[in-house]
Amino acid sequence: MSTVVAAEVKLGERESTGLLRQLLVLSLPVLAEHVLHMMVGWNDTYLANHLPQDKAAAGAAVGTIQYFFWFLGLFAGAIGTGSTAIIARAIGARHRRLANSICGQSILFALLLGCGVGLALFIGASPLATATRLQETGA
Repeated sequence: MSTVVAAEVKLGERESTGLLRQLLVLSLPVLAEHVLHMMVGWNDTYLANHLPQDKAAAGAAVGTIQYFFWFLGLFAGAIGTGSTAIIARAIGARHRRLANSICGQSILFALLLGCGVGLALFIGASPLATATRLQETGA
């Protein structure tokens, strides 16, 4: 009886290491995306702070806009995570049409949200520069 329990424990360990390996493989693209995003931010900051003129203003502008990019990334992540969960449930229940519909709706929602945010930033760029005191330096 104890050999059966020991065999089940070993089988459970193999399954958990297999699951851990799958999770690591699935998380690598997300990790790479975040590392690349950080590197772009570092590069922007480096370049802005090494301009021949207006170093402080350029550094402040880059720092300000990085907060907005971070906030927009939260929206994109929320849409992606929510869509993935709902699509996975539909596929698991073998509702292929529903999964395709949800996928299309999430792409449309992301597109509309992107257009709306782009329009809001286009209209609100001047007030945003004034509110963050970047307009005074000629930014």
